[in-house]
Formats: sequence, C-alpha cells, structure tokens
Amino acid sequence: MKRGISLTVFICALFVIPFLGSASDKPLAGPFKNPASPTKEEIIQLYDKAVVMVERKYSRGNTLERGTAVFYTETEMVTNAHVVGFLPDSVTRHRLIYTDSDLDESMFWIVFKGKKYPAQFVGRDPTSDLAILKIDKKIPGVVPAPLGKSKDIKRGHPALAFGNPFGMEQTVTEGMITATEKIIGLVSYEDYLQTQAPINPGNSGGPLVSQKDGTII
Repeated sequence: MKRGISLTVFICALFVIPFLGSASDKPLAGPFKNPASPTKEEIIQLYDKAVVMVERKYSRGNTLERGTAVFYTETEMVTNAHVVGFLPDSVTRHRLIYTDSDLDESMFWIVFKGKKYPAQFVGRDPTSDLAILKIDKKIPGVVPAPLGKSKDIKRGHPALAFGNPFGMEQTVTEGMITATEKIIGLVSYEDYLQTQAPINPGNSGGPLVSQKDGTII
C-alpha cells in the first residue's frame, strides 16, 4: 500500500510488505458479502473497526501528539514513523532515531470507540516512514483490515481516506488517485500515490483504501 499525499500530511504507505510480514499474526480477509465488489457502506463499517487514534505522550511534560493507525492483525497496527518519533531530516535526528533515543520518554496509547488502551512500540523504518505498534491482547470490536497491492492502482481509481483529523475520531473522506509514483524528497524511499481525498493533520498513519475491493492500498 502506498501513501496519499497532500501539502502537510501523509496517509500511511504499506508498500514494504515484507516489513509487515514479520508480524506474528496473519492478516485476515475483509468480511464482505462479495469480496470482489464490496459496497462503500461495507468498507466504511469495516474500517470503523480497524482504524484507531494514536496518542504519543512524553513522560515529562504535557506534550501530546496524535495520529492514526490501522490494525492489520488482531493485535498489531501500522502507522507512520513520524507519528511515533522523528524523521531523519537532520544529522542530529538521524542519530537519535537509529539509537531509538527519541523514544526514551514516550508513552503510546490508542483510542478506539472513546476508550484508551496502552500500546507498545515494535519497530520502524524511517526511510519509508513506517512504524508498527502492538497491544497485549485483542480489543473487543477490533477487526483487522485487508492489505492490497498498490502496484495495480492507476490514476482515476476511487479511494477512501480514513483517519482522525484534528483529533476527530472515525473520519472518512472520498476522492480518487490523481497520480502514482510520486517523489517529494522527504524520506529515502518514496513511491507515493497522490489522492484528492481531503487529508488534514491527524490523518497521518491512516489507510488509503480502494473503493473497488476494500483493501489498503
């Protein structure tokens, strides 16, 4: 899956499938009546159960940062690396990232249906802006989302963007893919999908979803 891009925020890009494949759980298929052609309502209902808000708080101070993540197994979720920590946009931050010292005082929580649950940092790939968080046990009501293949996506493909813009839970916007294979120079590995679906601060880490089959692209 690739990221949609806007001027300020990036939708999570799961184009590094092996990174996710190291998880202990197996991704589950989407529970659609017709998996080849789910309705928009079915897709939205599924992602209401798969998308969560991520909160990062420092143990010292009251700084609270928010983003989005999506469950791809029952206990593991993917988000953007810049939601959990820094991006290597300077020599100083590069050193902090590769020792994980930028996370030393961080605590992570996810918010699902108004309830908070502690989450643990698993790993990240700052070069592609991806990170994995996990919880100890399945949260009642959570349903993992199915992964798709971004290489098959063409311009004009209808898409839905899910996230928590400005801290507002369970938000979805609609648009289409307007460009593929975009490079903008923020991280080392870039192969973005560009979308016209509105994206705002807080959407970072949220999935861009195909309206044709309901998979994360």
